Amino acid sequence: MAGELFKKYYSRLAKEGVLKSVLCGLICGFAVAFVISAIFWLTGVKLFWISILSWVAVSAAVAALLYFKKFKPTTKAIAMRVDELGLEERVLTMTELEGDESYIAMRQREDAISALSTVNAGLLTIIVSVPLIVATCVSAVFGVGMTTISALASAGVIKSGKDIIEEVTKEPTKTFELTYEALEGGIIEGELFQVVDEGEDGTPVLAVADDEWVFVAWSDGNEDPYRTDLNVTENMEIFATFQQLSEGDEGDGDEGAGDGDGMKPDKPGQGENKENGPPKPGDGAGGKYEPVNQIIDGKVYYGDEYEDAFEEVMSSIAQSGDLPKELKEFIENYFGSIAD
Repeated sequence: MAGELFKKYYSRLAKEGVLKSVLCGLICGFAVAFVISAIFWLTGVKLFWISILSWVAVSAAVAALLYFKKFKPTTKAIAMRVDELGLEERVLTMTELEGDESYIAMRQREDAISALSTVNAGLLTIIVSVPLIVATCVSAVFGVGMTTISALASAGVIKSGKDIIEEVTKEPTKTFELTYEALEGGIIEGELFQVVDEGEDGTPVLAVADDEWVFVAWSDGNEDPYRTDLNVTENMEIFATFQQLSEGDEGDGDEGAGDGDGMKPDKPGQGENKENGPPKPGDGAGGKYEPVNQIIDGKVYYGDEYEDAFEEVMSSIAQSGDLPKELKEFIENYFGSIAD
C-alpha cells in the first residue's frame, strides 16, 4: 500500500540518490587518477592514459555501489522526506503501522492518506550538500591537473618528475674556460673565449699570420696553427706567437726569383746545396728559392707539395655539396696561413 502511495515521490528522490552517487564516484575516480598520474610522472612512465581509464572505471563502480547500498530511496526514507513538508511524521507512522489492523492504526492511515493527497511531489527538492560539491570540484582540479602534467611529460613538452629529481640531486657539472689570444703579427679565427664542460672538447681555432709574418707556435708548444683542444680538464690561456720575416730573407727571395730557369724541383729537397745553404742562381739546382716556400731551416723547397695538397683539398671542397660554408672558409684560411 505504501509503495503505491509513494510512487509519485520515488522518482524525485531517486534522481537525488543518483546525483549523490555520481558525485561521490567522481571524487574517488579523480583521487585514483591523481595518484596514478603522480606515480607515472615521478617515475617517468609514459602511460598517462591508464589514469584516464582508471578514473572512468573507478567512478562508475563507486557510483553504482553507493547508489544501491546507500542512496537508493527506501519507503522509510521517502516517508521521512514527505513528513518534512509539514505532515508531522504522519507518513512515517503510517509505514510503521502498515501491518497493524487495529482501529487506531486504521484511523491513522486514513489521516495520513488524506494528508498525502494535499502534498505535490514537486515540493520535494533535490538536496546535495555543499561540502560534497566542493570536494568534487577540488578532486577534479587535482585529478585533471595531474593527468595533464603526466600527459605533457609523456609527450616531452615538460620534464618528468624523475628528470627533475635527477637534476636537483646530481652534482653540478664542472666547466673550464679556454682563452685564445694572438700576439703581434697575426689574428685568431674562431671562438676566442670558450666555456667547456669537464671532459668535453673545445671548438676549433686557427692562427692566421699577417703579411710578412709567419706563425711560429702556440704558447703550449703546439706548432699547428689549426687546433682543437680535446678532453678539457683545466682552465687554459693560450697565446699564438708569430715571427716577422727579416729583410735578409726577403732579399734572398727576390734574388732567387730574378734568375735561373724558373723551374721548381720535382721533389722536396731537389737542388739543395748542402754546403752553401739554399740553392742560388747559377748553382745548377734549377729550383726557385723563396723564403715563404722553405721550412724552418730555410733550405728545403716545399712549394710543389703545398700546391698539390691545396689543389686536392680545394677540389674536394668543390665536390662536397653538404660541407658547411664556415668549414670551407676555415680550411681555406688554414692553407692560407701555411702559404703566408
